[in-house]
Amino acid sequence: LLGAVLNAGLRLIRRPPLPQPLRRKGIAKVVGFAAIGWVAYGLQTWVLALDLGAAPARALPVAIGAYAVALVLGVVVVLAPAGVGVREFMLIVGLASVLPASAATALAVVSRALVTVADVGAAAVGLLLRRWAPGVPASATPMAEADADRPH
Repeated sequence: LLGAVLNAGLRLIRRPPLPQPLRRKGIAKVVGFAAIGWVAYGLQTWVLALDLGAAPARALPVAIGAYAVALVLGVVVVLAPAGVGVREFMLIVGLASVLPASAATALAVVSRALVTVADVGAAAVGLLLRRWAPGVPASATPMAEADADRPH
């Protein structure tokens, strides 16, 4: 089903279909890595919540769940770039059971800032590693290849 949806989207933007069907094993790996990411973001939220006075045992599942929901809704609401506002609002709502509203709001703002700094840092490291990759010309990127195949 996912492959069919992706191929339909690719047809809409006038791109070739997937070169091969998606396999369940690959999809399961991706879902597993996404879950690990959600837990990591939730742990970041939990540590911040502890600093703001939340009860550790009670706040852990709430922090992980709130961040997972906030991330998903941030992606689904396409009118908000990078989920700005949506993600923070959902974090505040989700954390309301373990923190006062003012503390949850502070946590959401600090979390957004920390994640943004980490994203920019990770992108910088990726660009540096790409630049130093031996034997890989700068034009050998998927986007360069896709642009070369597209009529201008």
